[in-house]
Parts: sequence; C-alpha cells; structure tokens
Amino acid sequence: MTAAAPAPAPPPEGSTLLLRQVKEAENDFDRRLASARTEGEQRLASIRSETERAIAEARASAERGYEAALESARRSAEEEAESILSSAREQAETASREFARATALRPTDILDALVRGILDDDA
Repeated sequence: MTAAAPAPAPPPEGSTLLLRQVKEAENDFDRRLASARTEGEQRLASIRSETERAIAEARASAERGYEAALESARRSAEEEAESILSSAREQAETASREFARATALRPTDILDALVRGILDDDA
C-alpha cells in the first residue's frame, strides 16, 4: 500500500506577516519610484522649456545687437563718405577759383594785347 503524502505543514505565523511586510515595502518603493520618476520628468521638461526660452532670448538679443552694430556702421560709413565728398567739393571749388584767378584776363591785359597787335601790324 502506498502511503498518502503528508499534508504540508502550515507556514509559521511570522512568515506570512514577513511576506506581507516585504510586499508592502515593495509597493511603497514602487510608488515612491514612480513619483520620483514623474517629478524628474516634470523637472526635466521645465528645465528644457527654460533653456529653450533662454536660447530664444539670447538669439533675439544677439540679433538686436547685430542690427544696432550694423546700423551704427552704416551711419559711420555715411558720415565718412559725406566728409570725403565735402572735402573733395571744397578742394574742387578752391582749384576752380585758383584756375579762374590764374587765367583771368585783366582789362589792361586785353588793351596791352590790342596795342601790341596794332604796333606789330604797323611795323
């Protein structure tokens, strides 16, 4: 005859309590881990958003600085060009006056030339 297998012994009372405590600790850890993960993702999204905003502001500021520098350079070039043109105009006017003065015929010069022409013709 075969003997029937003995029935398993009931677990000691402390072991079920211990398993329940381990399971509660695992569940608590899982909840805290999920909470920390969510918080970390939110912080990361916030940091990303702040970084993108800061980059956009820096780009806008750099663009404004570039435009201001470009406008300043344009004004400076225009002022320098105007100065050069003004100086050239003054030099041209001075040269024109000097040329006119050097080539101007005085009435006495005209009379002298006529008299000389008449005297030369008579000779």
